[in-house]
Amino acid sequence: MTNQTGQTGGSMPLHAYSVQDLARLYRINKVTFKKWIKPFEADIGERIGHFYTVKQVLVIIDKLGLPDGMEGNE
Repeated sequence: MTNQTGQTGGSMPLHAYSVQDLARLYRINKVTFKKWIKPFEADIGERIGHFYTVKQVLVIIDKLGLPDGMEGNE
């Protein structure tokens, strides 16, 4: 991922994300992302509309790890 300065990497801002947004961060397509999170659906819970909440995003990160090149927002 390229940040505003043109460098790769950076931090992952915590906010609501769509499946497409998360798939893009993990550098995979939506179908693969859905397969990756399927075993954790009970822990993640249902999306609100098209988005996962911050709490759900934190569960996804806990299960899958941070996307390559990302640092946590501390």
